[in-house]
Amino acid sequence: MPSTALLKRDWQKQHVYMVQYPRCRTLPNLSPWSLKLETWLRMADIPFTNISNEFKRFSSKGQVPFVELNGRQIADSNIIIETLKQDFGKADMDSSDPKQQSLNRAFSALAEDHFTWAMFAMRSKTGDNFVMSDDGWGRYHGTGLKRRFTQFMMKRMDKKFGMGRAMAQGMGRHSADELHEIAKEALKSICIFLGDKPYFGGDRPSTIDATMFGHLASLVYRPTPNGLLTKYVKETYPNLGQFIERVKEKYILAGLGGNLFQYEHECPSQEGMNHHLYLFMPSTALLKRDWQKQHVYLVQYPRCRTLPNLSPWSLKLETWLRMADIPFTNINNEFKNMSSKGQVPFVELNGRQIADSNIIIETLKQDFGKNDMDPSDPKQQSLDRAFSALAEDHLTWAMFAMRSKTGGFNFALSDDGWGRYHGTGLKRRFTQFMIKRMGKKLVTDRANAQGMGKHSPDELHEIAKEALKSICIFLGDKPYFGGDRPTTLDATMFGHLASLVYIPTPNGAPSQFQLLTKYVKETYPNLGQFIERVKEKYWPDWEETCSTMNMNTHHKKE
Repeated sequence: MPSTALLKRDWQKQHVYMVQYPRCRTLPNLSPWSLKLETWLRMADIPFTNISNEFKRFSSKGQVPFVELNGRQIADSNIIIETLKQDFGKADMDSSDPKQQSLNRAFSALAEDHFTWAMFAMRSKTGDNFVMSDDGWGRYHGTGLKRRFTQFMMKRMDKKFGMGRAMAQGMGRHSADELHEIAKEALKSICIFLGDKPYFGGDRPSTIDATMFGHLASLVYRPTPNGLLTKYVKETYPNLGQFIERVKEKYILAGLGGNLFQYEHECPSQEGMNHHLYLFMPSTALLKRDWQKQHVYLVQYPRCRTLPNLSPWSLKLETWLRMADIPFTNINNEFKNMSSKGQVPFVELNGRQIADSNIIIETLKQDFGKNDMDPSDPKQQSLDRAFSALAEDHLTWAMFAMRSKTGGFNFALSDDGWGRYHGTGLKRRFTQFMIKRMGKKLVTDRANAQGMGKHSPDELHEIAKEALKSICIFLGDKPYFGGDRPTTLDATMFGHLASLVYIPTPNGAPSQFQLLTKYVKETYPNLGQFIERVKEKYWPDWEETCSTMNMNTHHKKE
């Protein structure tokens, strides 16, 4: 169970006690976040002692790793690092240049919120037997029959738990081949960002180097279901392999005197976690039986009155279709029809179903010859992928978690949201009551499974604010993220930023919620101007769509 009680009662002042999972034989810790944090502590030369959680104790947020410092508990690796930088005067470890800070934040999101979740989902689908082996954590579970029984039960629970989290985050809905491609493209982008520098921070390591080492080393030193990805790091993208060895030699082996398994064991931790549940049944049957060739049928949630769709992924995808000038027809899923992966939006094209907005766009670019929409320069492609991850896998999840904590989803049940689709009178009130109860649990479970739901509203506000600042710096004074003409990244950013601006702030919501909308409109005016620019050019029917709630208004004006 999560705990607020200190594990180290006789603590020393200005000494960090890092609580993490036990060691294993192929790398110091199976958790990339633990490996990241311990590496950062070594880089920062901060005095610390490791404490094994012995699979029993978690932080008050239900997270591992966490630290104890001067009698207080701090959880979440990013929050821990920012706190320790202030407490130990280590702010100069990282760049003071705002542009470099924005790049570091985007690529950290690509590694932590995108790449590692792809690996997590891949392992959950293919069976990660290594965890329960002697080289993993198997030796901690006794001997003989007791060990076999414990391993059998933990393997079953871990697979269910792992799959539940991966499904909640979204990566678990992809096939193994799709996950391989997602991970490969992320590695390619990270490789380009590193280039020929010794560290991601340049000539000396910074926080992003600890982050990248934690997540990349977890791929290389932990047996994987797909050996190709490890091969990419070692051979296809050799600068990544060299970077891992450089950090390992300087901060890991040196710090442990060449012994990867040196460890002080002191204490205990464990957590229960809700897994994701479907509200609707997935379907493989076509909704459009009389389809036309080379015509896209976009299945999404119904319209609402303040923006065309409450789903940022639906808004992103429809905006992209308009930018690409691809013929399409919207189909209302009526809250009943999901893709075979359990996702909305999805499309039907030439008698086949395609799900996930990113996979849909890549498929349509090939089928309709739209590759020239996006940059051909590998460096720009890597930047686009990193900032897409910052928006989709980081900012929007922070907003999602904040709404789950503050009643922000009540708007969805109002007349301006989706309330009018639930009948009238008693039927409507009962339906809304049940949806509100189930929806809140579902949203809370998903946000907790992804990780953002474990933060307080203040922490979520800071996470979202820093993401917006980075996106603002990346856009700069360009009309579009792609430069003079829009690209896929612009559709992505529009979908997620417009959702922040046009979904009303709930009455009585904390001031942090209202401030985020203000940041986009006033503090970072280029973002507000960008939203209006895309809206004016590609959504001339915005007002008509929202007032009539028609799924298929005419967006091509004569």
